[in-house]
Amino acid sequence: MSGLTRRALLGSAGMFAAAGCVFESKTSSFDPDHTIWLENGFDEKQTAHVWVVRKAGDETVFEVTRQVGPADTAELYNLERAGPTDVETFRVCAQLLDASSSDTGYKQCTTVETNECYGNIHIQIQKDGSVGITYAIC
Repeated sequence: MSGLTRRALLGSAGMFAAAGCVFESKTSSFDPDHTIWLENGFDEKQTAHVWVVRKAGDETVFEVTRQVGPADTAELYNLERAGPTDVETFRVCAQLLDASSSDTGYKQCTTVETNECYGNIHIQIQKDGSVGITYAIC
């Protein structure tokens, strides 16, 4: 699969499947309480750059570079802190970094909304060194 792991492919397929529900979520009630977590499933310490962009104004509302040890989980941000007053769309992105370079080139992004249909956002550094982003959606 030339550079695309089975896990990344399945994760992407899951995101596309969930995307079909996004259009229906417009009727859901406003709820901005969505925490962004960084989880390291890799067997070595990893560094990730994470940022959140408010889609309406293309404004970066959060940005951090964070190191996490093997099997560690870190709470990074909650979309409530961006101060939305109604259902808004945010783009959550993560990129793995390494000690020899400021950019490994592996980046993953997903779009979430501040409504009750969305759950917390989990950025996972996988055992194969890739990164994935998941969340629950009704």
